[in-house]
Amino acid sequence: MKVLGGLLIIACASAAVVSPTSAGALRGAGMGACQEWLAADGAMQTVYESWVLGFVSGYELMVLPNYSDSTLNIQNNQVINAVYGYCQANRKSQVADAALATITYMLKVRK
Repeated sequence: MKVLGGLLIIACASAAVVSPTSAGALRGAGMGACQEWLAADGAMQTVYESWVLGFVSGYELMVLPNYSDSTLNIQNNQVINAVYGYCQANRKSQVADAALATITYMLKVRK
């Protein structure tokens, strides 16, 4: 599995990320545990992947509204692979934690 630079490794190592659920605003598939995503297939896998891409897109639109390019100009499958890798290393974490760890890494690389 080839992932942009060290994205997979860094995302996996980011287990200490604060959960977005602490704000109480999390909805949808992101509330699911990573182990549930890893076990999902077919339509449910698509639900998780769509949620992750929507979460990342929403973050970019709200937090980086004047940034003319995507956070790191990476492909959707690279985001999904990074989140998947995080979930493999942190099965009890929420999918949202994995997405947030990926965003956090993407922002560090962007600078």
